[in-house]
Amino acid sequence: MQLTFIRSEVEQQIVHARRSTKHKVIFDRPETDKPGLWLGGDQGVYLMSNGDPSLREPHEIEAESGSLMAYAEECNPRKLSFNEWRDNKDASYGGSDGTDFISMEEAMNWLEGTTGSFLLMDISEDSFALLTGQTVFLPGSLRRAMEERDYDLRLQKAQVTGIKAGLMVKDMSRHDLIRQIAALHLSGHVTPGFTSRQNTTFLQRGNQLWFHQVPVTDMTEEDLMVMLMTLLEKRDERQTVTAGR
Repeated sequence: MQLTFIRSEVEQQIVHARRSTKHKVIFDRPETDKPGLWLGGDQGVYLMSNGDPSLREPHEIEAESGSLMAYAEECNPRKLSFNEWRDNKDASYGGSDGTDFISMEEAMNWLEGTTGSFLLMDISEDSFALLTGQTVFLPGSLRRAMEERDYDLRLQKAQVTGIKAGLMVKDMSRHDLIRQIAALHLSGHVTPGFTSRQNTTFLQRGNQLWFHQVPVTDMTEEDLMVMLMTLLEKRDERQTVTAGR
């Protein structure tokens, strides 16, 4: 299974590990007595500095517990329901709890080899791999849509002048896909189902629309198609509910 980590959170863990003068060692593995990251699987899946003392949550600096962790977005108990993060944890790290070690060299190569705001890891119960390249994060709902549906959805109502009603999503140009998504955002149809608890899923900075800290213009054409299809369905659901009142 592929897991997604927020780059800035992982960087914070790396900085702490590199600056620490002492490091925690995984039980019975003396070779881990050096700067690096722990990959943990228990209450979610997360990365954390092995620096000693641990990096703490800002409000728990004096506490014995409360270590700051960089959770995988798919296995984050602070954002997801128990069933969702637990199922993803079991499908990725496995049902058992444990800790693995990522050396500082491996962590830095991961950062330097990745373009984008997210870091990807391919993980199973027996192994994991740090993936490099350009990364764009899509929530599980959009990934499932990409796997389960085709792109034959037709636009029922043109939102932007110049985009023809009835046009199939799969036949739209990249430019028109972005324009349509922006129009739905401006019309207020994006919010249902897309706003995270932190209310930062969609952001508008100047004239640029960002999704999960990634400019929409940087997303692949396939991802844009999936996003537009999902937004159109949300719009139609909302209009149906409104009409029924």
